[in-house]
Amino acid sequence: MEKLRMVKVTENCPDITEAVKVVEIEDSVKSFDDEIDCHGYGGHDITSVPIGGINYAVIVDDAGVLKGRMVTILNQDRSRLLAGNALICKAVPPDLVSLSDEDVANIHRHIREMRKLSDRTICYVIECDNLER
Repeated sequence: MEKLRMVKVTENCPDITEAVKVVEIEDSVKSFDDEIDCHGYGGHDITSVPIGGINYAVIVDDAGVLKGRMVTILNQDRSRLLAGNALICKAVPPDLVSLSDEDVANIHRHIREMRKLSDRTICYVIECDNLER
């Protein structure tokens, strides 16, 4: 089975090299669910997110917010957020496509450090563009 080059964003991870890293994952529902730890209620969802003016596909736990997962992707005005581990790649419907080196660099330029108010620990998120209104 074909593998896809993606960026994985790990929730609540204080080590930036582990929080946002390039991974190669088999192009299958089971592999995606295993990688983002999404089992049981809801399953995963694939949504489009603009990062640095480029649209990417993000695979994330469909019920991440309801399950109390930590934020991993949010937009600049904080009106939209995705929670739980996430995988970022390109989409050419109906297929998902591997990231290029330029895509990885673009995503890395949008890593933001966040400090949790509860215990002041640091974690990392990807900041995406605001949605058009």
